Amino acid sequence: MKTVLIGAGNVAYSLAPALAAVPEIELTHISSRSGQSAVSLAQTIPGCSAGDLSTLPADADLYILAVTDTAVTELAASLPPNPDALWLHTSGSVPASALARLSGHYGVLYPLQTFSRGRKLDMDQVPVFIEGSTPDDLITIDRIARSISRSVKEANSAARKRMHVAAVFACNFVTHMFDIADELLRQDGLDLSLLQPLIDETMCKVRQVGPHEAQTGPARRGDRSVMAAHAGMINPRLREIYRMLSDSIIRNYEQN
Repeated sequence: MKTVLIGAGNVAYSLAPALAAVPEIELTHISSRSGQSAVSLAQTIPGCSAGDLSTLPADADLYILAVTDTAVTELAASLPPNPDALWLHTSGSVPASALARLSGHYGVLYPLQTFSRGRKLDMDQVPVFIEGSTPDDLITIDRIARSISRSVKEANSAARKRMHVAAVFACNFVTHMFDIADELLRQDGLDLSLLQPLIDETMCKVRQVGPHEAQTGPARRGDRSVMAAHAGMINPRLREIYRMLSDSIIRNYEQN
């Protein structure tokens, strides 16, 4: 399949080499808004051209929009349609139908993972959730997904939205908690590396017994004297976060 990747950001950085490694897929072109990031990424893919959105080839078999959720909708409204091609996006929170104006053949290839430019991930280990506009398109999308990942499942737009919210709690909010912990430690000349063994053991317990059973700490025990002491040590912004999270933990276990 002659394939065009639209976007050269976090997701595309890992997706492009994974696609290029599939014999049945020929990644011929990468486009981005400015073209500069696309050129940089395309230089890592043999035989792949690049440019801004005006350079988008009109004869591809497959177009993949690996862009932010907002950009999917914006681009779908502005790109020239190719009704003979299959169009996919990689978003968890945007419905597949956002691509309907571009072709009757469209769908979703959603990799459920956190991506950062400059950090290539092994896509083979990333769960991929798919959706197709027709049964035949779904078969094609499934074949594409299985060529880059060992874990492929079908999920409609509503299910993907719930997954996306869950991922925000499990990844984005947790990362923010790490940032706060690092901020507190640096007040004493320390950093987050001090907590690495604790973080590793926490994740091991979550995998082994599940998050509900793995929960510990003063809120889990209902130790309000410790919680009050903690709250008195931190600034008002962090105090509010501490209070909200502690109250949520208490309510989660109050009937146990």
